[in-house]
Amino acid sequence: MPPRWSQDGPDLRLELLDVPQHDRARLLAVALQNRTQKCVAGVPWPDRCGVVTGSADAVAVLWLGPDEFLLVSSDETVIPEELTDRQDREPGALISLATHPLTVRMSRELARAGSFGQVVDLSANRTTLELSGPSARAVLEKGCHVDLHPRAFGPGKAVSTTLGPVQVLLWQVGDNEYRIMPRASFGDYTVKWLLDAMTEFTSAKVA
Repeated sequence: MPPRWSQDGPDLRLELLDVPQHDRARLLAVALQNRTQKCVAGVPWPDRCGVVTGSADAVAVLWLGPDEFLLVSSDETVIPEELTDRQDREPGALISLATHPLTVRMSRELARAGSFGQVVDLSANRTTLELSGPSARAVLEKGCHVDLHPRAFGPGKAVSTTLGPVQVLLWQVGDNEYRIMPRASFGDYTVKWLLDAMTEFTSAKVA
Protein backbone atom coordinates (compact mmCIF):
# COMPACT_ATOMS: atom_id res chain seq x y z
CA MET A 1 0.00 0.00 0.00
CA PRO A 2 1.80 3.22 -1.09
CA PRO A 3 1.83 6.03 1.49
CA ARG A 4 -0.33 9.09 0.82
CA TRP A 5 2.02 11.33 2.82
CA SER A 6 5.26 10.93 4.72
CA GLN A 7 7.66 12.82 6.98
CA ASP A 8 11.25 11.63 7.22
CA GLY A 9 13.99 12.14 9.76
CA PRO A 10 17.49 10.69 10.29
CA ASP A 11 16.13 7.62 12.06
CA LEU A 12 12.35 8.10 11.91
CA ARG A 13 9.63 7.96 9.29
CA LEU A 14 5.96 8.85 9.73
CA GLU A 15 3.58 7.87 6.94
CA LEU A 16 -0.11 8.42 6.40
CA LEU A 17 -1.09 5.10 4.85
CA ASP A 18 -4.82 5.48 4.50
CA VAL A 19 -7.62 7.98 4.92
CA PRO A 20 -11.24 6.93 5.49
CA GLN A 21 -13.43 6.47 2.43
CA HIS A 22 -17.00 5.25 2.70
CA ASP A 23 -16.74 3.20 -0.52
CA ARG A 24 -13.59 1.26 0.43
CA ALA A 25 -13.30 -1.65 2.85
CA ARG A 26 -10.09 -2.17 4.79
CA LEU A 27 -11.28 -2.61 8.38
CA LEU A 28 -13.98 -5.01 9.55
CA ALA A 29 -14.98 -5.34 13.20
CA VAL A 30 -16.02 -8.90 14.04
CA ALA A 31 -17.87 -9.58 17.31
CA LEU A 32 -18.37 -13.27 18.09
CA GLN A 33 -20.02 -15.25 20.86
CA ASN A 34 -18.38 -18.44 19.64
CA ARG A 35 -15.77 -19.47 17.08
CA THR A 36 -16.60 -22.68 15.31
CA GLN A 37 -14.11 -22.36 12.46
CA LYS A 38 -10.31 -22.34 12.70
CA CYS A 39 -9.74 -19.57 10.15
CA VAL A 40 -11.36 -16.37 8.96
CA ALA A 41 -10.65 -15.02 5.45
CA GLY A 42 -7.92 -17.66 5.20
CA VAL A 43 -6.15 -16.46 8.37
CA PRO A 44 -6.07 -18.46 11.64
CA TRP A 45 -7.72 -16.87 14.66
CA PRO A 46 -5.25 -15.42 17.21
CA ASP A 47 -4.75 -17.71 20.20
CA ARG A 48 -5.03 -14.97 22.84
CA CYS A 49 -6.07 -11.35 23.29
CA GLY A 50 -3.55 -8.80 22.00
CA VAL A 51 -2.10 -11.17 19.39
CA VAL A 52 -2.20 -10.63 15.62
CA THR A 53 -2.26 -13.36 12.98
CA GLY A 54 -1.77 -13.00 9.24
CA SER A 55 0.29 -10.35 7.50
CA ALA A 56 0.27 -6.55 7.48
CA ASP A 57 0.84 -6.74 3.71
CA ALA A 58 -2.23 -8.91 3.04
CA VAL A 59 -4.90 -9.84 5.60
CA ALA A 60 -4.46 -9.75 9.38
CA VAL A 61 -6.74 -10.46 12.33
CA LEU A 62 -6.25 -8.48 15.55
CA TRP A 63 -7.76 -9.82 18.80
CA LEU A 64 -8.73 -6.67 20.71
CA GLY A 65 -11.09 -8.00 23.39
CA PRO A 66 -12.80 -11.14 24.72
CA ASP A 67 -15.20 -11.28 21.75
CA GLU A 68 -13.88 -8.44 19.59
CA PHE A 69 -11.66 -8.87 16.55
CA LEU A 70 -10.52 -6.52 13.79
CA LEU A 71 -9.87 -7.84 10.30
CA VAL A 72 -7.44 -5.59 8.40
CA SER A 73 -7.05 -5.92 4.64
CA SER A 74 -4.38 -4.20 2.54
CA ASP A 75 -6.51 -4.49 -0.60
CA GLU A 76 -9.32 -2.12 -1.42
CA THR A 77 -12.68 -3.74 -2.03
CA VAL A 78 -14.66 -1.34 -4.19
CA ILE A 79 -18.44 -1.32 -4.10
CA PRO A 80 -19.92 -2.31 -7.49
CA GLU A 81 -21.35 0.47 -9.64
CA GLU A 82 -24.83 -1.01 -9.47
CA LEU A 83 -24.82 -0.20 -5.75
CA THR A 84 -23.15 3.22 -6.00
CA ASP A 85 -25.45 4.48 -8.78
CA ARG A 86 -28.79 3.50 -7.29
CA GLN A 87 -31.41 6.14 -8.04
CA ASP A 88 -33.65 5.34 -5.08
CA ARG A 89 -31.10 6.46 -2.48
CA GLU A 90 -31.91 9.66 -0.63
CA PRO A 91 -29.68 12.63 -1.58
CA GLY A 92 -26.49 12.58 0.48
CA ALA A 93 -27.15 9.12 1.92
CA LEU A 94 -24.14 6.82 2.21
CA ILE A 95 -24.01 3.36 0.69
CA SER A 96 -25.44 0.74 3.02
CA LEU A 97 -22.59 -1.02 4.81
CA ALA A 98 -24.75 -4.13 4.98
CA THR A 99 -24.46 -4.49 1.19
CA HIS A 100 -20.69 -4.08 1.01
CA PRO A 101 -19.19 -7.14 -0.77
CA LEU A 102 -16.51 -7.78 1.86
CA THR A 103 -18.99 -7.41 4.71
CA VAL A 104 -21.39 -9.81 3.00
CA ARG A 105 -18.60 -12.32 2.37
CA MET A 106 -17.51 -12.29 6.00
CA SER A 107 -21.08 -12.56 7.30
CA ARG A 108 -21.77 -15.56 5.09
CA GLU A 109 -18.49 -17.22 6.05
CA LEU A 110 -19.29 -16.95 9.75
CA ALA A 111 -22.90 -18.03 9.24
CA ARG A 112 -21.87 -21.16 7.33
CA ALA A 113 -19.59 -22.10 10.21
CA GLY A 114 -22.39 -21.68 12.75
CA SER A 115 -20.77 -18.74 14.54
CA PHE A 116 -22.98 -16.22 16.34
CA GLY A 117 -21.96 -12.57 16.05
CA GLN A 118 -21.86 -9.60 13.72
CA VAL A 119 -19.58 -8.00 11.12
CA VAL A 120 -19.35 -4.20 10.80
CA ASP A 121 -17.36 -2.20 8.24
CA LEU A 122 -15.14 0.33 10.06
CA SER A 123 -13.18 1.54 7.04
CA ALA A 124 -14.56 5.09 7.34
CA ASN A 125 -13.93 5.06 11.09
CA ARG A 126 -10.13 4.95 11.27
CA THR A 127 -7.11 6.70 9.78
CA THR A 128 -3.96 4.56 9.50
CA LEU A 129 -0.51 5.97 10.29
CA GLU A 130 2.80 4.13 10.29
CA LEU A 131 5.74 5.18 12.45
CA SER A 132 9.05 3.43 11.84
CA GLY A 133 12.70 3.77 12.75
CA PRO A 134 15.04 3.08 15.69
CA SER A 135 13.44 5.88 17.76
CA ALA A 136 9.82 4.95 17.02
CA ARG A 137 9.24 3.30 20.41
CA ALA A 138 10.75 6.28 22.25
CA VAL A 139 8.34 8.61 20.44
CA LEU A 140 5.30 6.52 21.33
CA GLU A 141 6.39 6.14 24.96
CA LYS A 142 5.97 9.90 25.39
CA GLY A 143 2.20 9.51 25.40
CA CYS A 144 1.27 5.82 25.47
CA HIS A 145 0.30 4.15 28.75
CA VAL A 146 1.09 0.63 27.51
CA ASP A 147 4.47 -0.92 28.32
CA LEU A 148 6.12 -1.02 24.89
CA HIS A 149 9.38 -2.60 26.05
CA PRO A 150 10.19 -5.76 24.03
CA ARG A 151 9.70 -7.88 27.16
CA ALA A 152 6.00 -6.93 27.13
CA PHE A 153 5.22 -5.84 23.58
CA GLY A 154 6.60 -6.72 20.18
CA PRO A 155 5.86 -7.59 16.55
CA GLY A 156 2.54 -9.35 16.17
CA LYS A 157 0.95 -7.55 19.13
CA ALA A 158 -1.91 -5.03 19.06
CA VAL A 159 -3.83 -3.17 21.77
CA SER A 160 -6.46 -0.51 22.18
CA THR A 161 -4.86 2.31 24.15
CA THR A 162 -4.36 6.07 24.21
CA LEU A 163 -1.69 8.21 22.60
CA GLY A 164 -1.72 11.51 24.40
CA PRO A 165 -5.45 12.20 24.82
CA VAL A 166 -6.48 10.20 21.73
CA GLN A 167 -7.84 6.64 21.75
CA VAL A 168 -5.96 4.57 19.16
CA LEU A 169 -5.38 1.02 18.03
CA LEU A 170 -1.65 0.38 18.26
CA TRP A 171 -0.20 -2.50 16.25
CA GLN A 172 3.50 -3.37 16.13
CA VAL A 173 4.14 -4.85 12.70
CA GLY A 174 7.96 -5.03 12.84
CA ASP A 175 10.92 -4.58 15.18
CA ASN A 176 10.83 -0.79 14.76
CA GLU A 177 7.56 -0.39 12.91
CA TYR A 178 4.17 0.54 14.36
CA ARG A 179 0.74 1.18 12.87
CA ILE A 180 -1.39 3.71 14.70
CA MET A 181 -5.12 3.87 13.97
CA PRO A 182 -6.98 6.80 15.56
CA ARG A 183 -10.59 7.59 14.82
CA ALA A 184 -10.87 9.62 11.62
CA SER A 185 -11.88 12.83 13.38
CA PHE A 186 -8.66 12.69 15.45
CA GLY A 187 -6.36 11.88 12.52
CA ASP A 188 -5.08 15.43 12.01
CA TYR A 189 -4.46 15.94 15.73
CA THR A 190 -2.63 12.60 16.01
CA VAL A 191 -0.31 13.51 13.12
CA LYS A 192 0.53 16.86 14.77
CA TRP A 193 1.08 15.15 18.13
CA LEU A 194 3.48 12.65 16.58
CA LEU A 195 5.38 15.32 14.64
CA ASP A 196 5.85 17.28 17.86
CA ALA A 197 7.00 14.15 19.71
CA MET A 198 9.44 13.40 16.88
CA THR A 199 11.12 16.82 17.05
CA GLU A 200 14.01 15.84 19.32
CA PHE A 201 14.85 12.91 17.03
CA THR A 202 14.52 14.74 13.71
CA SER A 203 16.09 18.12 14.51
CA ALA A 204 19.74 18.86 13.84
CA LYS A 205 21.93 18.25 16.88
CA VAL A 206 23.40 21.29 18.61
CA ALA A 207 27.18 21.11 18.85
